[in-house]
Amino acid sequence: MLFRSNRFYTVEFFKEISRILNNGGIFSLSVTSSENYINEPLANFLKSIYSSLKAIFKDTIIIPGNTAVFISCNEKGILTDNPAAIIKTIKERCLNTLYVNESYLPFRMSRDRLDYINTSVLSAQNSAVNKDFKPIGYYYNTILWSAYFSENIRTIFEFLYNLKYKEQIFVFLPLIFLIPFIIVKGKRSITAAVYTTGFSVISLEVLIILSFQILNGYIYSAIALITAGYMGGLAFGGWVFIKIINSKSKTYLWLRRIQFIFILLPLLGLFTFYTVSEMQTTGIFTTAFLFILLIITGFLGGGHFQLSNALYMRSSPGRNWGTVYSIDLFGSCIGAALISSILIPLAGIYTTCIYLSILNLTGFTALTFYKTAK
Repeated sequence: MLFRSNRFYTVEFFKEISRILNNGGIFSLSVTSSENYINEPLANFLKSIYSSLKAIFKDTIIIPGNTAVFISCNEKGILTDNPAAIIKTIKERCLNTLYVNESYLPFRMSRDRLDYINTSVLSAQNSAVNKDFKPIGYYYNTILWSAYFSENIRTIFEFLYNLKYKEQIFVFLPLIFLIPFIIVKGKRSITAAVYTTGFSVISLEVLIILSFQILNGYIYSAIALITAGYMGGLAFGGWVFIKIINSKSKTYLWLRRIQFIFILLPLLGLFTFYTVSEMQTTGIFTTAFLFILLIITGFLGGGHFQLSNALYMRSSPGRNWGTVYSIDLFGSCIGAALISSILIPLAGIYTTCIYLSILNLTGFTALTFYKTAK
């Protein structure tokens, strides 16, 4: 399951399917599974999909195999996992089936196989419902497939997932929020603010792209326009604040203002994502909301870079001209990696926005070190 396809396995998607089904209608989906052995990562993955279906449909059964088939119905008493009953129905209705026949069904749906997959899935305790704005199913699938490439990577993902909420704070906060203070030393506090902004700007861009896909159901036909909107805002913000830079004191003042706005911007993003997700209509209204947020993010990101670079070069003449740019790229790199692979699946989009707000608060605080160091 890729991030782009996760939305087809969420409670929200299943709710929409149930809405358009006739009474007694049946919905089916299939995912990669295992024929004879289901380990814990696979059980958690299957349980997440099963729990998401059960949250919407009144009845759900699982057919085992290399491909596990989930069949759901919005009425009780219609589904059956008895192969003899299915074969009888096929004969009564004179259905011409090629693979689903008297020889295949009793093997595929033998009682020991059905009992094994149901026991394995239902006994998975460490599994949660998959949602649009908290795609934990994607994380389960990441753990599952990481075992094919590196057991160490799988161990890391499992360790992060098994952390309780308070333990996650002690892991993520030092990793993300204390890095600015590690690189702070006197006038280098400017680079701390650059790091937090680089992290936040790329993270907000990822959040907006994912939210656009979740809410509109597509992304590829709009990705060029989305990228152009962000880059346009970035360029315009850089151009505007180049014009503003004319004194050291004014540059510092504007930098502090933008850094403060970046504390509020993720919260604005949270409000925007929640608002558009609750709207009954999508399309132009959803796109307008997200594009405005995207352009604002790019505009402020471009202005922040110009201001911080100018202030850094004035405060540290003779230093490497690429220092601020490298720190900005470093923050963007860390943000892009953590936001998509860990923070969004584990914390959800809404909580991630709060984390970003706290991160920018550390950047704002770091700028005070510059003031005291002058």
